[in-house]
Amino acid sequence: MLINLFLKNKLKSEDIKMYQSLSSFTVALHSLYAINYLKNLDSVGIFIVTHLMVDLFFTTPEFFVHHMCGIMMGLFVYNHGIINEHRDILYRRFINMEISTIFLILRSYISILKRYITIRPYSNSRNCLLIIIGNIETINNIVFAASFFKFRIYDYFFKIIIDREINKLFYHYTQFNIISNIHIYSSIYTLYAINIYWFTKILKILYKIKKNV
Repeated sequence: MLINLFLKNKLKSEDIKMYQSLSSFTVALHSLYAINYLKNLDSVGIFIVTHLMVDLFFTTPEFFVHHMCGIMMGLFVYNHGIINEHRDILYRRFINMEISTIFLILRSYISILKRYITIRPYSNSRNCLLIIIGNIETINNIVFAASFFKFRIYDYFFKIIIDREINKLFYHYTQFNIISNIHIYSSIYTLYAINIYWFTKILKILYKIKKNV
């Protein structure tokens, strides 16, 4: 973690994982609310970028790269004088990805609940509860994988990477400025590569779960 470069007593990821999960869950829920009920998404855009900038100091290397991509996209919006109409288009395309985060965080909370119940004394009610939670976990894992693929792989490719409207919008603000083109497209393609990498890990986890059933 980057924060450990400035601390005498080093932090462990386990020490702050619960706080990170809670903050990410809050951002994801607010994002879902915003794209459905708010007309102006500037506040949620600032909220997400602020969250990424803070969490940048406490996260793992691969999430560090993910956060930097998100911050770079946010800076592109604010540094290029993008008008309200175009900002709304960008926000709605990118913020949708946060929906899958809800099920990722739920997965963490379900695992914590399972560990808590497992250490309780043996009883029939405990075993029944573990079976119920196990089924909920399986359903959540499937929904998480499906939502991740839908929003971070499929939609990202068709609604951002190859979408004409989005690319025309980027061209309008970057045109022949090489630095601006590198700025936005490097963050977009790097983030997509990370999403693909994570999706392969998700599939491996699901395969192991299925194999052990």
